[in-house]
Amino acid sequence: MISSRHALVFAAGLLTSSQPGFSQPASLAMDAPVKIAGIETVCTGVSLEARENPNWDAYALKVVIAGSGGRYLGDERITVRQNGVDLLSAACAGPWLLFQLRPGRYTVEAEYAGQTAYSAAYVSAGSQGRIILRFPDTDGAAPPYAMNYSDEAAQALGVRKGRVDVFSITRAPQDGLVPNVRGGLDKRGAAIQLQWPTN
Repeated sequence: MISSRHALVFAAGLLTSSQPGFSQPASLAMDAPVKIAGIETVCTGVSLEARENPNWDAYALKVVIAGSGGRYLGDERITVRQNGVDLLSAACAGPWLLFQLRPGRYTVEAEYAGQTAYSAAYVSAGSQGRIILRFPDTDGAAPPYAMNYSDEAAQALGVRKGRVDVFSITRAPQDGLVPNVRGGLDKRGAAIQLQWPTN
């Protein structure tokens, strides 16, 4: 027969083992939304096509994992906490994690190749919070994904596809020796175009 004291200790052990912080991280499939502890989560960001998916804009928090030279990393473990309590823990093979969180203040911790990085994350209604967790000492480990800097800059400027002109200088047609100059950015990179007016 179990005494009341032993029953309480046994129950406390069950509660402790069911806490998210004490369980194994959920292993996420690539580009497939899944709910972990009631929070919709996505592991993505490997390909340019995946990074341009407009569905990802609807998520409240985006976490980017980057290493030496700004290269994307993968195979990390992420833990999201609020008020010191682990909400979820997930393992992701890609460099982006997206979370559908309620507005509030969170702490996000990432583990990669024996290193740990963490940051506060602020989620507000109607906009996407973004943080980058960096692992600069990753020369020994080969980061698997090259960062597309033009893609990142275009995203920062709010451009998903197509081109954004940064500057444009147009000459009069009679100035045939002086070209029109246009500088801009698209998903292929930054470029300056020179165009001589034609009569």
